[in-house]
Amino acid sequence: MHMRALGNQYKTPEALAKKPENGSEVKKSGRKPRFSCPYGGCNRSKKHDKFRPFKSVICVRNHFKRSHCPKRYGCNKCHKKKISVLADLKSHLKHCAGSSGGEESKKWKCSCGNSFCRKDKLFRRLSLFEGHMPAVAVEEEEDDGFHARSVGSIITLIIL
Repeated sequence: MHMRALGNQYKTPEALAKKPENGSEVKKSGRKPRFSCPYGGCNRSKKHDKFRPFKSVICVRNHFKRSHCPKRYGCNKCHKKKISVLADLKSHLKHCAGSSGGEESKKWKCSCGNSFCRKDKLFRRLSLFEGHMPAVAVEEEEDDGFHARSVGSIITLIIL
């Protein structure tokens, strides 16, 4: 309905042809601009043999922050991860094994001590490493001091 109200000026082939967007303007030579990392040793730099360009300036800025800036933020739960972008630290803390909710949510445990939040991740590890088995959790009952071993469906799947 809207196009009919505008008249015939927008029905020509020139009007219907796709015009380049602002972010992907074509140069006079007919090529799209290629954005590169200013850091010389990076494979996203023009100086690298296998140069892989970025799509936009925003991608270059994000890459530079994450890859080449000093990593000022550290995880105070696992003390292993150093991160340069605060948003990435917040994302890491959601999944960190040392953070609150991290270890409790990782209910799939391997016999080597690693824990996973998803069952398929545990089974992938079991298929990669020979001799690894799902760990059997030991739960304590407070009432009578009875130690119960909870054997889940994981053990039965492996035995079958």
